[in-house]
Amino acid sequence: MGLALLAMIIIIMLTAFSSVTKPKPQSLDLNNYGEVQSLIDDLANQDKGAAPYVGASIAVMKDGELVSLSGYGMDAPTGGSPIDPRQTQFRLGSVSKWFTATALAQLVDEGLVDLNAPANRYLTRFQLPTAYNRAITVSDLLTHRGGLESFDVHTFTTRNYDMPVDGDEIRSFLPRPISPPGQESVYSNFGVSTLGAIVEDVSGMTFGDYVEQNIMQPLGMTNSGLDLQDGVAPPDGLAKPAILRQDGSWETIPYFPKHPYFIPSGGIYSTAEDMTKFMRAHLERGETEFSRQLLQPETYTLMHTAMASNYNAPNIPKFGFVIWVGDYSGHKTLSHSGNVQTFRTFMLLVPDEDLGVFVTEVGDVPYYDRKDQFWKVFNQDGVGSAWLPFRMAYTIASFYLGPREFAPTANTDVKAEALKRFEGTYWNRQRAHSTFVQIFGYEGEAKVRVADDSSLTIRGRKGFKPVGPNIFMTPDGSRTAAFKEVDGKIVSFVDDYPSVWDRTEGLQSPSVRQELHIFASFLLLMTAGLAFLSRNVAFARFPVRALATAAGAFGLSVFLWPLLVLEIQTQRILLEADWVMMMWGVLGNLAWICALGLILTAALSLRRILSGGGERPGISVVYLGVFVCLAVVVIYSTILLGFLGLEIPGRF
Repeated sequence: MGLALLAMIIIIMLTAFSSVTKPKPQSLDLNNYGEVQSLIDDLANQDKGAAPYVGASIAVMKDGELVSLSGYGMDAPTGGSPIDPRQTQFRLGSVSKWFTATALAQLVDEGLVDLNAPANRYLTRFQLPTAYNRAITVSDLLTHRGGLESFDVHTFTTRNYDMPVDGDEIRSFLPRPISPPGQESVYSNFGVSTLGAIVEDVSGMTFGDYVEQNIMQPLGMTNSGLDLQDGVAPPDGLAKPAILRQDGSWETIPYFPKHPYFIPSGGIYSTAEDMTKFMRAHLERGETEFSRQLLQPETYTLMHTAMASNYNAPNIPKFGFVIWVGDYSGHKTLSHSGNVQTFRTFMLLVPDEDLGVFVTEVGDVPYYDRKDQFWKVFNQDGVGSAWLPFRMAYTIASFYLGPREFAPTANTDVKAEALKRFEGTYWNRQRAHSTFVQIFGYEGEAKVRVADDSSLTIRGRKGFKPVGPNIFMTPDGSRTAAFKEVDGKIVSFVDDYPSVWDRTEGLQSPSVRQELHIFASFLLLMTAGLAFLSRNVAFARFPVRALATAAGAFGLSVFLWPLLVLEIQTQRILLEADWVMMMWGVLGNLAWICALGLILTAALSLRRILSGGGERPGISVVYLGVFVCLAVVVIYSTILLGFLGLEIPGRF
């Protein structure tokens, strides 16, 4: 009996010992800062296929602690210094909108602004247009639902302005209404900048002073600021904007600050370390004394709550106070991206996991490649674009949250023939819809085609499969397109950026209108040249010859302008420097005015010739007829659909 008991004790001890010493499967230690740092280093490694950049800075916060603060590369292509995440400043682009939303929320917190009130109640220097029998509310501006065209003229500048900006200056680029307010969210820099104007008019301070005194100083953001504080010169600590040439070399390009009115939509610069303080305030949500320096808990909740959405579909974000409100495998996310003059930024917060990720970079490829197809977007799938920080931020988040789970990806019962109704050409609604500047929207075209495998190809990306009524996703579930149907007809779709794309046909198609402008302008030049050289009677009268010559000269300017546009885009001036917009607008309008005058004088000449004045018209009648036809085409496609902004069927 004693031996049996002894044997049992020995067995128990051996079993216990073996259970203690048996190796366990290795797993990620979420508290091991070294592991997450290794992941970040690997993602940012420029020698391992990462999209090109000159310098980058990344910050990660978890459970109130700074997990990682890293710098990579240099702050300039040549003669630069290593990136210091505590000192090197980056332009935040549209991540600046998060500051504007916070400033507006402070006024709501103090009872000075009512979200449901008309925005014009608080604007003293100018008034927003009222259309469709509904005023634009503050809430509409916060959710990009103002219904105004995206007329982003003057967003950059090369000169100083008095601040706050004079009302006459703002009215000079006031966009037109294109849809009822509160209907759909169409990304609008002007709309968010108008929130900045509300902050100025209600507080009596310039937007820059307000943000510095009420957000940056309380949080201790000592290396952050706003454009145009010291004229048009960049801050001393700002990284240099640069583009990657086709030969693989980097080239520094000139710094262009934001026009002061558009600073609220994209004119803030900061460091990765300073942005950890801003992230901390929004993650703590008024639960700590630090975060209550900005807002009360209920106001943070209001800011972070989805207020509007274009479509209830997977991956398509909703809008809170400007912020994108999304979902990561059941976790609520708050995010926004930024892209300005080769600076690319993305900030992601996961409040219920107390997780914040900030990624910013400088250095990008040009928007357009002059050796590629005319007006073709360079690398539209996102390499070398704002989507790189987006992908990096979500990959870092997956370290803590696990792989992102997506909805089921395919409904195999749908046949290819049933998808034909979605085919067509769609035009991004985030563009100019009136004035001569509408030509700048030509590249915002999306073609939807049906593939043989019962999937859709959208903007060149293949494999969108139906997963619900009018909802399509890629096989990995990461991309979504949701189509809107009205009276049985597909009229638009929303992607996961989120952007709204309107279906177009005939002369409304951007590619058709682009070809009309280029072809008609060229032939206008040729016909005017023939008119100038011809000795036929129809051109003998001075007004006809003079107007034909003038119209041809301006037609040449319009025809050659896209070549200059390509150069401008390559230099990343982004078509928005003041002199660029002014000169093209003047030339374009002069061309059409001369064309109108020529039609009138040509008609008088033809009347004189055809009335039998004893002269034989000869080939001049053909010249004048062709010129009139071309002028009509140009006028229809540019003035009627653009400059006058008439409500023609099919125009959005």
